[in-house]
Amino acid sequence: MRGPRDSDLKPLLHAMNDWRVIQWFDSLPYPHHEADGEVWLRAVIDNLNGPEPGMFLVADINSDDLIGAATLERKEGSTRFYLGYWIAPRYWGQGYASEACRPLTEYAHDHLKLNELFAAVAPHNAASKRVLSKLLFEEFSSEEREGTRAGHHRMLLYRRKLE
Repeated sequence: MRGPRDSDLKPLLHAMNDWRVIQWFDSLPYPHHEADGEVWLRAVIDNLNGPEPGMFLVADINSDDLIGAATLERKEGSTRFYLGYWIAPRYWGQGYASEACRPLTEYAHDHLKLNELFAAVAPHNAASKRVLSKLLFEEFSSEEREGTRAGHHRMLLYRRKLE
């Protein structure tokens, strides 16, 4: 994992304009334009320089090309931190998501002193459910959310106790 580089904009836009990726992010714009990508990369930089860094880019181990992101974010008005991630389709099924998220769970416990970590997943996102299972998260509830494209939709909530 690493911070952003100028060369990340093109692969970011490629992934964010691939419906197989963006369909799971109802609050992100689609299509994703250059300005959207620049705003997101700036948010990563601002986050890394803030008091609770938790937005990281996932890079290919050989080429250092951007292939995804892993995030730990506190939702506004909440004490809960949520784990989030995306990986470009070309790299699916190779363990990158779980590999990138594992250090974030350790960071949440060791540095943020959290006792539990949360994640929200669409009910039909089987790949994401497998990632969370590998990371020892357990489904515990569901909630209705309001999105920009899909309107109201149900999300499964997962939790991992950190020890």
